[in-house]
Amino acid sequence: MTVERTVSQASWHQRIRQWHKWLGVVVGVQMIIWMVSGLYMVCIDIEKIHGDHFVTTPTPLIDSTIAAVPSKYQRAKRILLANQLNKNVYIINNRWLIDAQSGAPINVDKSYVTKRAQELFSGTGSIKSIEKLNRYPDEIGGQNRQVWRVDFDASFNPSFYFSPQTAQLLRKRSDLWRMFDFLWTLHIMDYQDGEDSHNTLLLIAAIVAILLITSGIWLIFYALWLPAPVGKLGWVVNIHRWLVLIIGIQMLLWAASGLAFNILSSDKTNANITASRMSTTEFSPQLVDFNHIKQAYPTASRINLVATTNQPLIYITAQKQLAPLTLNLENKLLSKAQVIELSKLAINDDLPILSVKLLQQKTPESRQFKSPVWQINYDNDQHSALYIDAHSGKILKVIEDKWRLRDFFWMLHIMDYQDHSDFNHPLIITASILAVVGSLAGGLLVFFTIGFKRRKKEQRLIITVDGSQTIETLAHQTLLNALNRDEQLVPSGCGGKGTCGQCVLAINDHDQPLNQQEHMTLRDNEINAGLRLSCQTKVVTDLSVELNRTNTFSPLNAQVIKTRLVTPFIKEITLKTSANFRYAAGQSINITIPIGQYRINTSDISDKYQTQWANLLSQSPVANVEQAQQRSYSLANESISDGTITLLVKLVHHGNNLGIGSGYLFSLSAGQSIEIQGPLGDFSLNKQHDREVILIGAGSGMAPLKAMAEQAVNQHRPRVSLWYGARTEADIVMPDYFDNLSKRHKNFQWRVSLSQAKPQTQTEQWQGLTGYIQSHLFDNYLRKHPDLSAIDFYLCGPHKMMDEIRQHLISQGVRHQQIKRDSFD
Repeated sequence: MTVERTVSQASWHQRIRQWHKWLGVVVGVQMIIWMVSGLYMVCIDIEKIHGDHFVTTPTPLIDSTIAAVPSKYQRAKRILLANQLNKNVYIINNRWLIDAQSGAPINVDKSYVTKRAQELFSGTGSIKSIEKLNRYPDEIGGQNRQVWRVDFDASFNPSFYFSPQTAQLLRKRSDLWRMFDFLWTLHIMDYQDGEDSHNTLLLIAAIVAILLITSGIWLIFYALWLPAPVGKLGWVVNIHRWLVLIIGIQMLLWAASGLAFNILSSDKTNANITASRMSTTEFSPQLVDFNHIKQAYPTASRINLVATTNQPLIYITAQKQLAPLTLNLENKLLSKAQVIELSKLAINDDLPILSVKLLQQKTPESRQFKSPVWQINYDNDQHSALYIDAHSGKILKVIEDKWRLRDFFWMLHIMDYQDHSDFNHPLIITASILAVVGSLAGGLLVFFTIGFKRRKKEQRLIITVDGSQTIETLAHQTLLNALNRDEQLVPSGCGGKGTCGQCVLAINDHDQPLNQQEHMTLRDNEINAGLRLSCQTKVVTDLSVELNRTNTFSPLNAQVIKTRLVTPFIKEITLKTSANFRYAAGQSINITIPIGQYRINTSDISDKYQTQWANLLSQSPVANVEQAQQRSYSLANESISDGTITLLVKLVHHGNNLGIGSGYLFSLSAGQSIEIQGPLGDFSLNKQHDREVILIGAGSGMAPLKAMAEQAVNQHRPRVSLWYGARTEADIVMPDYFDNLSKRHKNFQWRVSLSQAKPQTQTEQWQGLTGYIQSHLFDNYLRKHPDLSAIDFYLCGPHKMMDEIRQHLISQGVRHQQIKRDSFD
């Protein structure tokens, strides 16, 4: 019996060893990347990553009389008194820089920023370059804001970023941070944005890694179960096995906690109850005696006066930030009664309060807040806890059991079992070094022990194109890839997914059955004609194909059927092209603009819009095209079989100079022909028809969204909504069309909001939404939505608008893959 059990265990041991090796082949490289990137992150102190060591210690305020804040700044929410270039300055609302002695504004030019950089840089290197950028670089967020960048000729190539309004140091970056950011991208396996730790690739890799590590731990246990080695080095072998077992268990905890982070996305750990933020009250800065404050704290380097819910508070920095003070320089905390009253205002739900505690010291749960804070615990299923700043009354956060579960895995991941915050401690550094050595050794073992058989010479096949040209290609790839590699350009707007239907062609004597995607995409007449999707066809034998030349990227002629203005300066242009012209809703075409001078076709300007056009037409606007060019425009209707397409074109002009593309298109009249090329782009609907669709746009960004709305409702998607922003009521594109669409289709709704509603009379007053459309989407719909993961978002509008929407959606737990965007900027 013992012999049989031993043989069985040995058999299982061999199987698991094989599984372990092949799992190592699949995920071994990524395991090494995780260990190496993790080692870098834990070995380099986070303050050095942030670049704090490149900045000098703040100098105390200058001992001179401080003038009152100028009277023009009657109301403020934040006043900072600081030392810049050996001079006391006021920074008001982070927007204005004022000399605190004379009250005069300070101009932040290149010379001023240069001196500020020299003042703040703690290194010995000189300034290498200084430049004012119109947009934040990606390494500090990529927002569309101006910023001064100063690069230093020093170790790790540090860069300082300064505010162009106040000369405040906004960010510090160096090669230490850039390497951290690069390794973080590899660590979370989001190779596009480097932000999404909830992506599918990471999920799969984490699961495979858990299987790999678990099988390795089983093998170690099996080795420990065997008789102890004999000889002088037997004890060394046993110690080695136990060390590998310990580090293997820690690697398993790392992989399991990483998997937990991937699954527990932000939308799943957000609190069920919502805490409303309390509004702050502006104060009059002229009533504050900064000289008195400075006299009381002579070593202060910063005096920051900040508006709160109740009263302004003074935050003083003297080597470190002191506890906030009232205007009477008192360290006064909110009372328990005040905090309870604030909690009732913040929490709409009538929840019973279990306890109210003042936390003077940080706990693992309150570590993210500056102490002291009030903790209000509620008697509900999620054990909700509301945190309120004990000085200002600011609503900080609601924490529930879902957040605590994620924090538990965070504790396991960084091995800080006390504070849950430090990932630069000796324990994790030691474990990381051992893990890197172990993973590298494992990778070498897999490489040397797995016997890879020599692959047979891959089969090569012949594709005959249009009966004459031949292509030699490798077997088992798609026909689309084979043709495109030989520069037989076959269009595909969906990236080879089979949803756009553009790569259709004829294959002679081909008996391979159609797959499910081809049945969904191809029309009956195309199937009957023997047409196939080249992206869905595998090359397994020699083939003879006929390319559909009218459906390639070659130029096509399109005839103008009709033109009309749908807003004062947006024109709908209807074109007729070949019936074979196929595209996916959301795609675009390129239009060739010939050489010439083009003027507005005024016959389209009805009496309704004469007033808006009068000033522009008086300038005799013209578009001068000295060289043939192309411009891209989105298609504004769903693909239909007769080849009719529509565009929505917004007129662009600067004075009497018309935009080249829009000027040309606004000159057209019915009967003229234009040259188009396409379709282009991958801005198209998700092929899963059971998901909710939300379309968000502004201005002429309506074009692709209109086509998508048509296609989505015709596909009977469960819910389709369009959220559209315009400046005035006259700028709303085709309101009657969308009203009728919502009446005909129960699964479609649309909302429009005006950012500059200006009624002429009381009877004409706009009764709809006002402000930015995204605010209504967030506050009135998404905030109450039960499952944001079931929605696909499609954005088309100005860059700034789309960036704000995307950032907000991601902050609410929406995955990057759920958001598609198309810009007309």
